[in-house]
Formats: sequence, structure tokens, C-alpha cells
Amino acid sequence: MKFYLSQPRQQFFEYMIASLGSLIFVGVLIPWFLLAFPPFLFVFFYLQRRYVVVSRELKRLEAISRSPIYAHFTQTLQGISSVRAYGMQSKMHDIFLSFIDANHRSYILFVHMSRWVGVRLDFATCICVTLASLLVVIMRNSISVGLAGVVIVQSLQLTGFIQYSVRQAAEVENYFTSVERINAYSNLPTEAKPDTSPGIIEKDWPSRGDIEFVNYTMSYRVDLPPILNEVSFKINAKEKIGILGRTGVGKSSLVAALFRMVENEKCTGDIIIDSVNIKSIGLDDLRKRLSIIPQDPILFQGSLRFNLDPFEAYSDVEINEALERAHLTGKIQSLEAGLQSAIVQNGENFSVGQRQLICLARSLLRRSRIIVMDEATAAVDGETDAIIQSTIRSSFEECTMLTIAHRIDTVIDCDRVLILAQGGRIAEFDSPHRLLSSNPEGIFASMVRQTGPAVAQKLQKAAEDAERKRIERKNIAE
Repeated sequence: MKFYLSQPRQQFFEYMIASLGSLIFVGVLIPWFLLAFPPFLFVFFYLQRRYVVVSRELKRLEAISRSPIYAHFTQTLQGISSVRAYGMQSKMHDIFLSFIDANHRSYILFVHMSRWVGVRLDFATCICVTLASLLVVIMRNSISVGLAGVVIVQSLQLTGFIQYSVRQAAEVENYFTSVERINAYSNLPTEAKPDTSPGIIEKDWPSRGDIEFVNYTMSYRVDLPPILNEVSFKINAKEKIGILGRTGVGKSSLVAALFRMVENEKCTGDIIIDSVNIKSIGLDDLRKRLSIIPQDPILFQGSLRFNLDPFEAYSDVEINEALERAHLTGKIQSLEAGLQSAIVQNGENFSVGQRQLICLARSLLRRSRIIVMDEATAAVDGETDAIIQSTIRSSFEECTMLTIAHRIDTVIDCDRVLILAQGGRIAEFDSPHRLLSSNPEGIFASMVRQTGPAVAQKLQKAAEDAERKRIERKNIAE
């Protein structure tokens, strides 16, 4: 059985044995050197500890400040067309240089600290060799010239090995900041269990689509203020709910709460879907039964079919039907490989509108009872927006829908509109027509007025038409 040593470990044992041999050799020839050696050893390791305390933190800062450089460079390459279109090359270049400067501030200090400890170690080495030479001179009558030379060489080699060991020990501790970061990531709290215990939900859950928030409060971290503050409201089955509010009031946080993306000690209250508290449901069972069309359409590198049906749960006929309802049949037929056409990273071989329609087809294919649209039409043109809205009205009629929007005309025909105010509280929650007629000084009415007289009048009429249709549907249902 052969035993192999890695190169660093082999070098460590070689230096350790060589240092021990040099110490024994010098100690036998000049015993007085053994009395002076421990103080020098103490000085070496004292300098090493002083150096490590600062250099370790500088190395940590250098590693942390290096990440934004790579992130900014990657983001610039991904959005290079937009950067050039808006003439922002100089600004992006200046931002890149500022990140490099921030990184170099800690890196240069780290280099200076290395020089600091290097000078002092060299000085201590010189003193140690000088002492050995002085002892040789004092004992010149009892030691030969040849052995005197060997003692000086061995003392120089001994201090050199110790200096190298001190430097390497410091370097190992500095580079262990990377291990520290990896360990921090590996010990992050994990999400809840993916599967649901038997008997809690039925196979077709949710079958109706009722959603109720009960005194729900959410913070993204325990040291941050709540972004949703004791939110309570109920959404009936098949209702179309529009969610409006200023930036930062918690519109997207409602979606994160619904999918249980954030869970910590400060997330309190309950979310109930079809009489089942989602806290008792496994994450996989919850998320695969809800559908979301995000603001930034997400496509993965692979085939078009893989992006629509990654688990191969549907046939080509069902996929083509979903594509037809999303008005993508013409685009897919123009591709040589059809459903097997390759999608590059981030779907950059499709336009933003086409990517959004592919995400819409993905939701149509899953036939979920609850659909969330997180500002899905924010980055598309008016024509694509009209296509998406038309498809939603015809295809998701039997679904409960939550639509986060920045355009009032997107939610003006919803059954009810939820207005979130600063502090994550509900300011208004009613049908658009009632909010305009019964509360003309309210937030929603103010938003409508800010669109201008002509558009406001058009929105008023659309709200009245939507209210009339809603009453007709209610009467038919009764």
C-alpha cells in the first residue's frame, strides 16, 4: 500500500524536518543559541498574529468588493444593446471603474500589510543570524572555521524556514475567508419540506380558488420593518383582482407571500386557499398548483418544448393548443425545428413580448385555478398588451386572478381593485366603478384623474361597462 502526499503537505513536512535538523545541529555546536532562539520564535509568531488580525479582514473586504465587479460586467454584457441605445457607455464605464476602485482600496491595504510583516520578519531574521554570528566569534577558540560557516548557514536556513512557515500560516488563515463564505452559504436556513402530509389536500386542490389573507404581516428579514402590515382581505372564487400602489408598498410582496417565498420569525398571520392554510402544505405541492406570469419573462436554455413543459407532463397537441391561445402559432411555425427549436440563455433569441407570450402559454398549459400576473405587461408594447389581455379574458375566465399592474387600463375591468398604501396596509378595496363614484377623493380616483381628462373619461366608461357586465354575470349565476 503506497502513501502519497500532496505537494503543499510534502513541503510542510520537508521544511519542518529541515528546521528541526538545523536547530539540533546549531544547538549541539553552540548550546547558547538554544537560549536565545525561543524569544525570536515568540517574536515571529507575535508578528504573525498581529498581521493576521488585520489582513484577514482586508482579505474578506477584498473578496466582498470583488463580486460587484463581475456582476456589473455580466449585467452590462446582457444589456449592451440598451446601454448603446441610450448612450450610457460612459456612465456604465464610470460605474465599473468605481467598483474596481472600491476593490483596490482593500487590496492595496492588504499588499501594504504583507510588506509590513515582511520587513519585520526580515529584520528579526537578521538579528537572529547576527546573534549566531556573534556567538561564533565569541567561541572562535573552541570551534573550527568550517563548523563556524556551517553554523551561520544553518542559522540562516533555520530562520528562513520559520519565516516561510509564519507567512504560509498567515496566508492559509487569510484564504480561509473563502471557506468562511462557503460555510455561511451552506448553513443558510432551508425552505420548508416540499411534500404535503397525506389527507391535507385533495388531488385537484385548489378546485375553487378562494384566497383569504388573515392579519398577515411579512418582513424580508428579521432586522427590517414589515413590508406587509396586518393585511386582511378575501378574494372569492373566479374573481379578477387588480393590485395597485406606489413603488415599495408591497404589491410584489403579496405574490411572494402567496408562494411562500419568504418565511421567518416576523412573518405572521395566515393565508388560506380553499379552506386550507398554506402553511400546512408542502412547497412543491403549493407552487406547482399556482401559476405566475412575471414582469421579467424567464426562459431557460434548452428547447422551446422544455421551457413550456419541463416535466414532460403534456402532449404536443396540448402544447400546440396553448401556443395557439397565446397567439404564438405563427411564430412557432416559422421556426425550422418547431417545438424543438433552441432557446439561448435568458431567451435572447426571442423578443420581450414573445417571451412574455411563452410564459403565458406555460400558464395556459398548467390550467391552474389561481393565476398571478406580476406587472406582466410592463415591458411590452400596447399591441402585445392587448393580445395578452384578450387571451386572459377568454382563457382564464374560470380562474381566480391577481393582476399587479402599473397601467390603470389593465385593471379597470377587474371585479375589484386592491390599493396598497405606504406601510403595507390596505387603503381601498372595491370595484373600480364604486371607487370612482363613491370615493372621488380616494387614491384610485386620484390615479385616474392624473391620466388626463380624455383618458380619465375613457376609464370611467370602461369601469361602468365592467360593473354592468359583472352584475349581469351575478344575476345569471343566481
